[in-house]
Amino acid sequence: MANISAPGIGSGLDVNAIVEAMMGVERIPLLRLEERKQNYEDQISGYGTLRSAVDSFKTAMDELASLDKFEIYKGTSSDDAVTTATADSNATAGSYQLTIDRLAEAHKMGSAGMVSATATFGGADAADALNITAGSSTFSIDTYNGGAGMTLAEIRDAINSHADNSSVSATIITGNNGDQQLSLTAKNSGFEERIQVNYSGAGNTSTLGLSTLNDDPNLPGTPMADLSKLDALFSVDGVTGITRASNSINDVIGGVSLELTGVGSSRIDIANDKDEVKNSIEGFVSGYNDLLTKIDQLSAINTGKLAGDSSLRRIISEFRSEINTAVSGGSLTMLSEVGVTTNKDTGKLELDETDFDTVMANNFADVAHLFGNATDGIAMRLADSADLMLQSSTGLIDIRSDGLKDSVKRLDNNILRMEALLENRENNYFKQYSTLDGLVSRMNSTGAYLVAQLSAMSNNNQ
Repeated sequence: MANISAPGIGSGLDVNAIVEAMMGVERIPLLRLEERKQNYEDQISGYGTLRSAVDSFKTAMDELASLDKFEIYKGTSSDDAVTTATADSNATAGSYQLTIDRLAEAHKMGSAGMVSATATFGGADAADALNITAGSSTFSIDTYNGGAGMTLAEIRDAINSHADNSSVSATIITGNNGDQQLSLTAKNSGFEERIQVNYSGAGNTSTLGLSTLNDDPNLPGTPMADLSKLDALFSVDGVTGITRASNSINDVIGGVSLELTGVGSSRIDIANDKDEVKNSIEGFVSGYNDLLTKIDQLSAINTGKLAGDSSLRRIISEFRSEINTAVSGGSLTMLSEVGVTTNKDTGKLELDETDFDTVMANNFADVAHLFGNATDGIAMRLADSADLMLQSSTGLIDIRSDGLKDSVKRLDNNILRMEALLENRENNYFKQYSTLDGLVSRMNSTGAYLVAQLSAMSNNNQ
C-alpha cells in the first residue's frame, strides 16, 4: 500500500480505512485469478501423482510382458547337506542324480616342527629367499633381511603384505610353551591352486621344512601325498570321475549352479519356479488395484485434485477393456480362467489362489501365454496402453498436464498486469482522498472562522 495517510490529520477523515475498503472490492477479480491458478496447480500435482501410479503399474506389467518371466527355474535338492542347486533361464526341467565322493579343499602347509618365536631363518647368504607359487601368484620373500634373517612372524607378515600375493594366507600357530609353527593356506581350493615352495641361498631358510610337504604326507599340513585330491570328485547320472577345483560349480549341468556341501548322494530337481510366477501375478493384481485406489482418491468429490476430470474415467476404461479382451492362440483366453476376477462393487481384481494354483500345476504353458504372449498377452497389452498414456508430450497425461501449465502461465501474466493496475488505482485513491481530506479541513477551518466572526459581531451589538 503506497502513500499511506494517517487518520486525524486535516479533517480527521480515515483515509487508510476508506482506501482499504475500496481496494478490498477492487481485489476480488485478482483473488479469483489466484484461486483459479491454485486450482490448476492442484490439478498439475494430481496429474503428477497419476503419472507415478500409472508408471508403477506399467513396471508391474513389464515384469509379465514377456515369456522370459515364465522361463524361470528353481533347483531343489533331496539333501542340502550334500548339495544345493539354483537354476537360471538356460536350465531345462528334469532330475539329476549326484554322488559326491570328495569335496574340494584348499591346500595347507605347515613348517617342520615348533620353533622359538625368536628363531630366525636366512641371514647367512645375501641370496637367501623363500620362493612361493600358488595359483596365479609367484613371489619371493627376502629372508636375508640385511643379514638379520627373519622370524616366523616376520615371514608371515612379509607373505601377507606382498604386493604380488593374491593366493596365499600365512598365519602363526603358537603352542603351550610359546613355540611357533608357520602355516600357509591357499585362498582358493583345488589342485591348480596348490602351494609350491623352494628356497634360494645357502642360509638355513630351507630348515622351515615347507619344501617337502607336497611329497610327504607325514609332515605337518595337508595329509595328502596325492595333491590332485584337492579337487572335488563326483558323478552326475552315472557319469563318474568328474572333478572340479571348487565346490561351487556352474559348468556341469546347463543353466544349473551346484554347491557341494558334503559327501553322499542327492537328487537335484529342476522345475519352473511357479512361486516366482505367482508372485508376479499377485504383483499384477495388487498393481492394478493400487492404481484404482489412487484414481479413486484423485477423483473424490470435494477432496480429489482431479475431481470431475474425464481423463480418469478414460484411463480406467482403457485398462478394463484390455483386461476383458480375450487372448488368442492358447487354451486359456480370459483372466477368469486362471482365478482372476473383477469385484462387481469395487471394480478391483481378486485372485482365487486355489483356482490359480490348480491351473498353474496343470497348464503352466498356457498361463504363460495368457500373460506373456508378445502379440496380445494381457500384460503386454496393458503395458502398451500404459506406455501410450505416459508418452512425453503426446500421452494423455502430459497433454492434460501441459495444457494446465500453459493456463498457469497465462494466469501469471494476467495476475502481474492486474497487480500493477491495482497498485496504480490504490495510489490514485490515496491522492483523491488525501485531497478531499485537505479540502474538508480547509472548509472546516473557514467555517470555524466565520462562526467566530459572527459570534464576535453579535457580542459587539449587545
